[in-house]
Amino acid sequence: MQNIRITDAVRCLLLNVPNAPNLVCPGDTLPTGGGIKRSSIWRDALAQPRHRITLLSWNGPRLVGLVSARARRGPRVWEIDRLHIPDRATADLPSMSQGNAISRHHPENPALLSLLDGLAPEVGHRKAERIFIRIPAGSPLASRAQRAGFFPLLEESLLEGRGIGVAVRHGEAPAGLQPREPRDDYPLFQLFCAATPQRVRSGLGLTYDQWRDAQEPAGRVYQQLVLREQDRVTGMLAVHSSNGLETGRIISHPGYPGSLATLVEHAMARPFSSRWLVPGYLERERDALLRYGLQETARFTVLVKTVAVPVVERGMAAVEA
Repeated sequence: MQNIRITDAVRCLLLNVPNAPNLVCPGDTLPTGGGIKRSSIWRDALAQPRHRITLLSWNGPRLVGLVSARARRGPRVWEIDRLHIPDRATADLPSMSQGNAISRHHPENPALLSLLDGLAPEVGHRKAERIFIRIPAGSPLASRAQRAGFFPLLEESLLEGRGIGVAVRHGEAPAGLQPREPRDDYPLFQLFCAATPQRVRSGLGLTYDQWRDAQEPAGRVYQQLVLREQDRVTGMLAVHSSNGLETGRIISHPGYPGSLATLVEHAMARPFSSRWLVPGYLERERDALLRYGLQETARFTVLVKTVAVPVVERGMAAVEA
């Protein structure tokens, strides 16, 4: 196993690998993980970007695994956005039938554990404190990831449907619903704390800096609005566009019940296709969207691993309270 080099990119090109689906589901490729483009492998090998780590594992001439992780909004939090384990990597496991699609990420696949274990020290040297991975709910990949030190953090639902276009006139935001401004960052962290269980907060971020770094790459922001009531941010509505698809996120303050209705009515006013990624702990938001006729089309599990950051100076190391 090694960090990607030019020779790896050449071998991938000559051998026509990777040639199997991405086994993880980053937010910008939902509902599936998309494919792993060889152009991205070339880019990683040539540029060696500071914000990305790509590891490959070879067994002689065969590629038996690839894992790639990128930093999210800040250097302390990374996510695995590419994971490739070909069917042939399980050839030495007689208990698995070749051709079975699930064998690519069977919990007993040795290449998978080696790659996940090897990623942690690499991102740790780049000051990462946490690594996230999103996989389809029920995937056997979860058990193997847990053996590599990841633990399940939360479940998510992808809801899809069409807006009804009648609740409010499109383009007219209700009173208090305004475009997000830089000054809203810390109030949004307070909203996150109010709406998120302690167990989930411990993984996503207990401090403002941790929460900020854990935000997923936004892609192209189509619309990002915050709802203010009595000088407090009580809700947020965001629609991001990536790879030609729009995916929305919504969160409301449990202490202000009316904020959810305002957000959902405005979100569903557009008579267009609608996609929403909703964490399982936001039950009120999920139920409100389902009442507008949206359907759950996919479910995901998000796992997190805490990374030991190397100490740069003797006697000085960052710790969490």
